[in-house]
Amino acid sequence: MRITRRRFLDAAIGLSAGLAGCGVDALRGTSEITRHRSRLLAMTTGVHGHVGATVPESALQSGCYSAGQTQDQADAAWEAAVGRRMAATKKFNRQGQFPADLTVNNIGRYIGRGVKVCVTFKPAFNLVSATDRQNLAATLNLYKSSGLNADVALWQEAGDAANRMSPKQYQQVYEYYGPTVRRYFPLVADLSFANEMVSNYTDYANLVTGLVDKFAIDYYYNAYQNSKTTSVPACPLDAAADIADSVGLPFGIWEFNTGGVPPSAPDQSHGTAFMHYVQKFMEDRLSAGKANAEVMFYDGTCDVFEPNGQPIPILSPSDYRIPLYQQLWDMLSPPTALATLTPR
Repeated sequence: MRITRRRFLDAAIGLSAGLAGCGVDALRGTSEITRHRSRLLAMTTGVHGHVGATVPESALQSGCYSAGQTQDQADAAWEAAVGRRMAATKKFNRQGQFPADLTVNNIGRYIGRGVKVCVTFKPAFNLVSATDRQNLAATLNLYKSSGLNADVALWQEAGDAANRMSPKQYQQVYEYYGPTVRRYFPLVADLSFANEMVSNYTDYANLVTGLVDKFAIDYYYNAYQNSKTTSVPACPLDAAADIADSVGLPFGIWEFNTGGVPPSAPDQSHGTAFMHYVQKFMEDRLSAGKANAEVMFYDGTCDVFEPNGQPIPILSPSDYRIPLYQQLWDMLSPPTALATLTPR
């Protein structure tokens, strides 16, 4: 029987559903997914990005799910839970923060572990600052000379109202600081459908198409669909990816999770549909010969359940999202990642 891509996807989804209640060990080390993925790779011509996750520093605080742990311990707990290596992670710097050593954001340890780090910075934008540009260059020089594998974004999620940055100001940030970043690392525009408005991505992204090396989006369930009763995405990923494709640049998802503001936070059925949508969208890009950037699960902020709509972390080995994440990791990671299927 001829193996079509559709047959493969149907089989993969069926495999995931059948193992959804079996815990992590049901998928860890299995040769079945490896065989399926080999078939998929044979059918794709695109560029794979790393697949990983982010356990934010906020999760390490008192009262949070990783309270008292080091970043390494929290990352190891994530890897143990999902049975896959954290090949990439996202790290944040406050406005005006330009670290002068490798301990901030655990950068030195990520270098040692061979983890790619997608780093965000917030230099002054009203007005731009020569001092911030010099400090940014010093930090990036330190990272580069220390062997960090990184991509860099400036003012991630700039369309969020809390950032109070206009599209024009965003363009100026990339015009002024961008050349400095690109001397050391690829420069990424990482935006979101803030307030479920596509324009909060597109209005900003369209102004920097000639200034960046990659595009990425932070994408959550509450942007995916209006409510649990509709299967039509409110803010489909196409709107963001089309901008990257129009200039032939890679596109990635730097944050994703099933979080949503109640009552639109998903149940298992709708959360599963969201995870399948993210995976299939990025698989389709590979099949079309396009380039993917990094894809990273954002493992919550602090509480086990966030009533304000923040993403919910994976804490239990019976979490239904674990086999879904494993399938996504297996299908979207670079072929060489199969050698590091399980955590180091």
